[in-house]
Amino acid sequence: MIGMVYRLRSFTKLAQYLGGDDGSRAAWSQYRNLAFSDTLPEAAREMGLVARRSLRVEKPVLHLSISWAPDDDPSKQQMCDVVDSMLHDLELADHQATFVGHTDKAFAHTHVMANRVHPDSGLVRADRRYLHRIQANLRRAERAYGFKETPGHLFQLEGQERPDRSQSISSRAYRTALAQGKLPFQLLVQDVAEKDFAESRSWEELSARLARHGLRLVPRRGGLVVTDGHEYAKSSSIAPDVSRKKLETRFGKSFGLRTTPSDRTVKRRRNDHTPRRRVREKGRGA
Repeated sequence: MIGMVYRLRSFTKLAQYLGGDDGSRAAWSQYRNLAFSDTLPEAAREMGLVARRSLRVEKPVLHLSISWAPDDDPSKQQMCDVVDSMLHDLELADHQATFVGHTDKAFAHTHVMANRVHPDSGLVRADRRYLHRIQANLRRAERAYGFKETPGHLFQLEGQERPDRSQSISSRAYRTALAQGKLPFQLLVQDVAEKDFAESRSWEELSARLARHGLRLVPRRGGLVVTDGHEYAKSSSIAPDVSRKKLETRFGKSFGLRTTPSDRTVKRRRNDHTPRRRVREKGRGA
């Protein structure tokens, strides 16, 4: 499982993202420690009122997202149990929270909107070691429920190794993708093309397979990136054995990018407009 955490300013905006414009994006929802709310808009309003008790907190919203591996099939109760356990480990069990399940991806995932301000004391829960606690909780949950184990950089159970850092996704990339209502491009490529990278036996076969997904390989800074023409992901981030060097070793051939006719035309046009050096005529002084 993969867990991400963000601090935000607006409960209302997060609720709109989680539920969609008409609320249909939420497949299901659960509520914790709320006095009168049983819908996302009401929960956002109630949490906002409680957050006003603290005058110093600028970002009272805690947004957690938990994603399961595509082969995992957790039940709704299991997903809620994992979230309840995580909130307990984060010392937020007594705080207001809303769980929202989404079914718009090829893998199970849930979101949590929690209030960092305690509903009774008005005190703000500090966010020290959040990521470490999240990863520790997920590792224990994976083993307890039999889900696919995904060791994190900050915490590993006995027998687990620290993952290759090249496989990690930056928080900035995740936040950008989340703001656009989608997953990071790297995860999407992994979902549709990881098998193609693993099974291809030549550059030509790999290119043909990627083309079926609207993807292609492009050289960049000595390596390779996968692109759909708009977004990019390093090939080495898709899987450890699909860096440019390792693919060239497997295929027994260097990666070569043919110049398309349109590219040649563009280059010629640029050359036609290249300023020519003027030759100073004899007898003319400077």
